Amino acid sequence: MKIAFLCGCLEPGRDGVGDYTRKLAGQLLPLGHSAVLVALNDPSVTEATEQAQPAEAGATPLPALRLPAAWPLAQRLAHAKTWLDAANPDVLSLQFVLFSFHPKGLPFGLAPLLAKLGQGRSWHLMFHELWVGMATNDTLKHKVWGRVQKELVKGLIAQLKPKLIHTQCSLYFAQLTKAGQQVAKLPLFSNIGRVAVAPGGSYLYQNELGTVRPTRFIFFGGLHPEAKLVELIEALKGFYHHDLNAFEFIYAGRNGQELDHHLPILKERNVKHQVFGELSPSEISALLAGADFGVSTGSPEMLEKNGTVAAMLLHDLPVLCIGRRLLLKNLPPVPMMPGTYRLAELPQLLAERPTVAFAHTLPAVARIFERDLLSLR
Repeated sequence: MKIAFLCGCLEPGRDGVGDYTRKLAGQLLPLGHSAVLVALNDPSVTEATEQAQPAEAGATPLPALRLPAAWPLAQRLAHAKTWLDAANPDVLSLQFVLFSFHPKGLPFGLAPLLAKLGQGRSWHLMFHELWVGMATNDTLKHKVWGRVQKELVKGLIAQLKPKLIHTQCSLYFAQLTKAGQQVAKLPLFSNIGRVAVAPGGSYLYQNELGTVRPTRFIFFGGLHPEAKLVELIEALKGFYHHDLNAFEFIYAGRNGQELDHHLPILKERNVKHQVFGELSPSEISALLAGADFGVSTGSPEMLEKNGTVAAMLLHDLPVLCIGRRLLLKNLPPVPMMPGTYRLAELPQLLAERPTVAFAHTLPAVARIFERDLLSLR
């Protein structure tokens, strides 16, 4: 089977969905399939760019077309159609995020042009995100914004008539099912693979010789507002009897502006911390391997779509969720993802140090993707 994967951007290391798409496509090659990649709204190129992109160093390169975001939408999709007609794939797989195609997540006019691009071909849709404002405790602005986005999503499905719809998140699964769609779950794998690390953790950590190293809690990737950071610190102080040398916070990756909110809180409370910033995937893997627990500031209802959580779990880290809860109406409750824990469970988590068994490796997810696609034949 030949599959064309469509997404917003394919700049390596700069777009999570693009990295996901490249890795998934590359993993299909050993299974006997072929794949091509198309970036329909790529801000990192200024002209139509054809290149070969390997899923990872040393892997078989994948043919890729990258279309500049500066071009008009109709021009981009017309160019993509010509290129795809020459490639002649069996399936078009749209890796969809509203914000990948418009800065405010409002890509009006996209659905009919995509339908024209894929005329006569079968569509697969992967919803990495849906609309904003799902929760009753969201702002009025986000609720109104989300209603418009929801109509765009419904219109996209109506126009493309996909043979298969995937999502990785139980909340999105429930929303799409409630909207009358047949949906299958495709778990999220980690974009950060494991690298071999010497016992005892990463050489990147700063520790004084002869001292017992603190328990390390790692915050990887974007930080979300309204997280229970102070509550976490106070709970750790209580557990460790106010021994501030007993634990340490590690910040890695692109944490965003919210890091400026975290740092004064840590300094005010004399919490040991290290900030590494953006690192290579192998360095991130080394940091994760040397940590004890992961911390997510995202909503617990969204953990399944969080690539940094997947990376923590792949590196055998139990993940503590300190993010804002989403209050949902007329939807089934979203269970905690295996290997993740609420702040109230912290004492038990520290006492027991549970092991993590993360089954959603890239090869396993690729096999699920292949099974679901082949079932349509």
